Amino acid sequence: MEQWLDKTPLLGGNELREIGNLICEKRKAHGWSQNDLAGYIGSDYRVVSRHENGHGMNLESLLRYSKVFDCPIVALLPAKFHQTISAQLLDVLARVALLPEEKQNKIAAMIRAAIDLAA
Repeated sequence: MEQWLDKTPLLGGNELREIGNLICEKRKAHGWSQNDLAGYIGSDYRVVSRHENGHGMNLESLLRYSKVFDCPIVALLPAKFHQTISAQLLDVLARVALLPEEKQNKIAAMIRAAIDLAA
């Protein structure tokens, strides 16, 4: 699941670039460099650069960005998805984003295992 969003059929290259653009806009609105943002998400500026260019994004990264920017995950998704994403799923993701990182990682591992079983 490392590249989960890259493998999601609804999200092609254009959508991933749009997510990257939204992350870049939010970062700049906060007056942060890529290095600053990388520190806040516990990563490296090269990872932020890849994400802003629409590469290497996964659900865990999106959760970290939403937490750092203090916004719902849907705010980081292309506008065309705002109407199609289940309100229940958004509620669950918002609740997961509020949990400590250790618990978020455990939930992500369970989700990965469930996806592997379903495949």
